[in-house]
Amino acid sequence: MLKTIAVIVGVALLLFIGVCTYFVVGISSVYPPIKSYEYPKSIHQLENSMTALAAANKNISFKNTAITGTEARGYHYYFTVELKNAANDLEYKIVYDKANNWIKTNTTEIKLVGAFDKINKTGGYKYKDKGVKELATLFEKDFLYRLPDK
Repeated sequence: MLKTIAVIVGVALLLFIGVCTYFVVGISSVYPPIKSYEYPKSIHQLENSMTALAAANKNISFKNTAITGTEARGYHYYFTVELKNAANDLEYKIVYDKANNWIKTNTTEIKLVGAFDKINKTGGYKYKDKGVKELATLFEKDFLYRLPDK
């Protein structure tokens, strides 16, 4: 009987140590954003600007892939942005939410979390991945800086 209790306590202790190690080591961690940007308007105005840009340029499209969070803690909006033309087939993963800026309360934080060149098979979720630096520059030039700020 005492041996059985010792085995159960030992297994429970090993399980507890394993779970703690899993979280401390960060095995399930998420990569930090490739780059973050502050959009000087609200989330609703950002979505309207994205819609207007896509309507004016047939080589630009975007789609909502997920919404996470709560009303109390705030929502996070996940989108895939595609920029296509004869030479490029680029895909970007972005997340945006209300910026945590107590001075400018009506701003939106846009995080670039993935950048991919489907033709050259480069890109990734980390800044140091092959081609991500160049893809981030193209994202800024061909999408972000072209957003109407009205």
